[in-house]
Amino acid sequence: RLLTVHLLLFHRCRIDAAEVLSPATAPQQGRGSFGGGADAELRKRLLDHLFGLVLAPAAGELAALHEALQAEAICALTAGLRALFPRQSVQLALLHACIAKQLALRKAGSAAGALEQLIAALCIHLGAESLVSRLVVPTENAPAPEVVSALLPGALDARPRAFSEIQDSLRRWLLAQVVREAEQALQSDPPEGAALERRSPCMQLLASLVQELLARASLCGHHRDAPNVALVRVAEDLLLGADEMLRKRLAPAATEAELARRQAQLSTTFVGSLVPWLIDSLALFSAFAFEYAQRLLPLVLPLLNTLKAVLGAGALPSLEEGGARPSPELAQQTTLQSAHPYKPDVEQVRRGKERRSLAQATIHAEEGSWPGATQLQLRFDAQCCTHEGDWLTLTFFKEGQPVEGRTLRFGGPWSNWPKQPITVPADSFRAEFAFSPLTATTAWGYGVAVTASKRDKANLLAMPVLAQLRLSLAYLGTKCASLLVAAEPVVEEEKENRHWLKSPLFARGLPLQLPPTHSLMHPFFGIKPVQREAATNTSAIRFLEDLTALGGGGATALHRHVVDATREPQAKAEEETTHAANAERALLASLLSHNGLLHVAQRAAREVCGGKAPQPPPASPPPSPPSEEAMPQEELADLRRFLDPEADGAAERPASASLGPLDAPGMGEEELSSLEAFLETQRSGASDSARSSARQDGEAASSCD
Repeated sequence: RLLTVHLLLFHRCRIDAAEVLSPATAPQQGRGSFGGGADAELRKRLLDHLFGLVLAPAAGELAALHEALQAEAICALTAGLRALFPRQSVQLALLHACIAKQLALRKAGSAAGALEQLIAALCIHLGAESLVSRLVVPTENAPAPEVVSALLPGALDARPRAFSEIQDSLRRWLLAQVVREAEQALQSDPPEGAALERRSPCMQLLASLVQELLARASLCGHHRDAPNVALVRVAEDLLLGADEMLRKRLAPAATEAELARRQAQLSTTFVGSLVPWLIDSLALFSAFAFEYAQRLLPLVLPLLNTLKAVLGAGALPSLEEGGARPSPELAQQTTLQSAHPYKPDVEQVRRGKERRSLAQATIHAEEGSWPGATQLQLRFDAQCCTHEGDWLTLTFFKEGQPVEGRTLRFGGPWSNWPKQPITVPADSFRAEFAFSPLTATTAWGYGVAVTASKRDKANLLAMPVLAQLRLSLAYLGTKCASLLVAAEPVVEEEKENRHWLKSPLFARGLPLQLPPTHSLMHPFFGIKPVQREAATNTSAIRFLEDLTALGGGGATALHRHVVDATREPQAKAEEETTHAANAERALLASLLSHNGLLHVAQRAAREVCGGKAPQPPPASPPPSPPSEEAMPQEELADLRRFLDPEADGAAERPASASLGPLDAPGMGEEELSSLEAFLETQRSGASDSARSSARQDGEAASSCD
């Protein structure tokens, strides 16, 4: 205890104990370092004595005295931590060495109760120090492993380690400890009373670490700065740890009482206190939001799914539960008003009646009090109107004391009165309406409805922890997802498929996006309701099923015709797997019905099949060519260049035409002859229809659309 007092005096008197203990013969070591000599030997003897006392097992008749001596040694070490270990990196290395020694003693079957208390004291001490974020943020001037190992007590058997390795090990140990504490909390009774405010030493250290990381990351100029990278890494560890712990240790609750008990058990753990606070803080970050979204969203979504399974449907409280709500005894609305009109009749004034009462100003006063209320909401009647010079003064009180700066005064026509409700943090008020009855004009007066309410912060704080975690994750996940959708493409797959976002197929979104009763389905927003033409039409159902499964009907022929006539699907047809192709066709069928294009697809299928009813084709035949009436001029030109490259003097052929005129795949001699005859007819009649070509092209284009 005398040593503890001396070490505290060193600290409180601002004496550099490190320099006092260092020898005078080694000035090159600098401040805060220890060399050889009597003073360094004294430090070594102190540390060996203290740690020898902490590590020695307490047994025998003097066990109680030995435990008391161990407690005194721990107090001396924590009080003299700055003097004995002036550099914070060495203090972190000391914590790491103590943890390693504790694990070694446990493996050997030895007791390490006092060492565990020393680790807890070191966590609390380091959590209260500034720059605690050095525990995870890399430092450039980290000491050499041999130097750090030499400064640690020999009783800990610490081997030289790089400081980055120590940081990584401490970070993983902290996460494992808080996860283990959460698992133990699920096996014990829910905390009550003062235990609700108590946090473990590891939780205190981790909370201080996260708080300082948030402050340092907000000052970073680049998302690759060390504090920002460390913050994201710690957030990823906490989200992943919470997901694994909840998935393995919590099954869906059978009753609401069981679910409430589990949430109460987790209230003091990192799941119920640290993670929701960290997520809310990250949701407020505006710098590097896109980089945060890329890293955090893949971890937010699995945790949301886990919470959905644990909480069940409908467990998320409404957003109004934590806000201002009227309590039952304060929910009654009180109306205060003047007489309407509030002045005597003009004829009575002229006749001189009530002359005595008209000689002085009249003050109409009213009061209202609602003990326990936290705020008053005032809503003024739209007929409020007073004569110029007549005023209504409102004075508000909170627990008998006037609320400073909230005295209100109104008068004159309705344009001078508040149109929206006014909320004042008070529990009572006094209304004084002063007016002069000598004025001959009359006015309606005033009328105000007062509603007292109570902002119950206890209800907000008592929100179930898992429900609060789910709500915070929903906010962060929504922000991350919206950023990733709205931002510029950064991945090659996004750049290759960005044209689909501008495609008319997705102009109205995916099917069943909004219910018909949703407020956004109002005609003002221009969102048309989903057309369910396939719900009652048997032929439509068969057509969509044929398109999805390629059953061999008209939809199959249309699909093959589109694939053969379009370069991009034709190039990717062989690369896609069967499951991917099935998914694409299912999405296409859903979008055809959703966008009201099913009848257009059926008409196109009939045209592809030559105007006949869709019949299942043979084993592997190509689709029949389109009819002459339905073929646009552009397709005729492509076919003409494909079959006869030199007909129109074309210098190059389409990219898809890699074969000769008579080597068209899937076409027989009769089909080629008929196509050549058809093209020859078109070529001979082209000169006669040159004047009306523009009009025909327009009609053909509209027919193609």
